[in-house]
Amino acid sequence: MAVESQILISNYGVTEEFANNLLLFTKNDVEGAIRILEAAERDVVVLKAKFISSKKMVYGSVVLFYNFQFNIPQYVFCALSGDINLSRIRIETDWRDFIQEITRYMEGKEAEFELASRIEGEILSPENVPYITSSFIDKKNYDMVNLKRFLLNCISKVLLDSQIVFKLSAADIDVFKFNTFLSNTKIGLKIIPKQGIKEVMMVNLRIDPVLAPIGGIDIERTYVGDEILVKILDERDIARYIADLIGGRDDSGIPRAVWGRIANNQKSQETGNNLINLQFGPGLFGTFSIGSKVRVQIKERENRPEQPPKQTGENNAGLDEEAMKQIRDIGTMTDGQKNNDTAGMYSQKPLDTAAKQKKDKSANLYKIISLVVMVLAIVIILILVIFGT
Repeated sequence: MAVESQILISNYGVTEEFANNLLLFTKNDVEGAIRILEAAERDVVVLKAKFISSKKMVYGSVVLFYNFQFNIPQYVFCALSGDINLSRIRIETDWRDFIQEITRYMEGKEAEFELASRIEGEILSPENVPYITSSFIDKKNYDMVNLKRFLLNCISKVLLDSQIVFKLSAADIDVFKFNTFLSNTKIGLKIIPKQGIKEVMMVNLRIDPVLAPIGGIDIERTYVGDEILVKILDERDIARYIADLIGGRDDSGIPRAVWGRIANNQKSQETGNNLINLQFGPGLFGTFSIGSKVRVQIKERENRPEQPPKQTGENNAGLDEEAMKQIRDIGTMTDGQKNNDTAGMYSQKPLDTAAKQKKDKSANLYKIISLVVMVLAIVIILILVIFGT
């Protein structure tokens, strides 16, 4: 399998472990593995921008990556220099060549490191991350107008120039190329996503769960590791190939129920439905969304906890607390903002004390009411006894 794995590693930038697992899944069918890799979802958008500030007499470029698998802007890099040649780089250039070219200008004498770093920090500030995410709600038609306005505002705010000349373009790329770049680069600003699906999602199949009103379990009571019975309804060629490998179709091509392991179970705050991601193989997933009380069939497994793990509250655009801390500490806040942030931490204690006092008052009121009711009951009983005799 070593030779076959090397073919996948060399041509698609996957890890050796992933290549071996994929070949194991396809029963050492190299062509089948290549078909799957070629069908990988283009889940990353790369925005390339260049601009000129006449007020500061500097030329700049920005590259911003948005990852749909985590629904966050995951990386930004800004190059800023007094060298006019930076403005002459074609924005239509392939993103890897574009980054390589603009990086050279950050090695020159006219590079503006501090301003470039501040622009990166402004774009990926905790306040701006949700705004970027809102522009990518529609994966097939993200809002380029708002994104252009947003990036222009961020740059203008740092450079204190409202007359900036700005140009923007976008391209969709697969997550393998992005992850390879991200793991090797030492420049720019990265965001660490919270753990959702831990593995790269190459193919996302259209599936439906097999409902089980009797003997099933509420979907909200399932969690990562459970296996759910589903049918693959995806009609793409690659979907049919995958379905055949896992027994998801009969000889006539009619879908058959197969088991898929839950990789992520997230409840939508907007709809109240549970969005479920199931894994069928390395990088091969399926997604469906249903009401939290709908019952599905799960496979029995040993040592299954009775209660699902406690889920923490959601924060900004799918970021974990450590990622938010890293963004918050990049030095873009003013002294006033830092003081407000510190004050917010200490203001929690009076709030907790007030809540405790309110709780104590409620408990005392309940005791008084209970005592009054008991006394009235005794009086009524005495009256009945006296007059009854």
